[in-house]
Amino acid sequence: MILTPAGPRVIETHLRTGGDDLWDMVTGATGVDMIECQLRQVLGETVLPGVRAVLADPERTTRCEAIWFAGAPSSGTLVEVAGADAPSRRRWR
Repeated sequence: MILTPAGPRVIETHLRTGGDDLWDMVTGATGVDMIECQLRQVLGETVLPGVRAVLADPERTTRCEAIWFAGAPSSGTLVEVAGADAPSRRRWR
């Protein structure tokens, strides 16, 4: 939610999938396809018992998944901030 002069506004709900391949990592680590579960739940199905069954399966291979990001090194000195309400106007040197 975000507070606006006209009152609070919902800008996002739990209904979107996470980014950065998180859903694929959950499937890889647990064997539970969360996108399929989400779609089935939207259609009115109960999915939690199936999720619990997959996780309790003694034949399930225990796995871990991870993601990381690389970025170019950066450094600089803040030389000016113009307009307290306009953070996008910062200049770096």
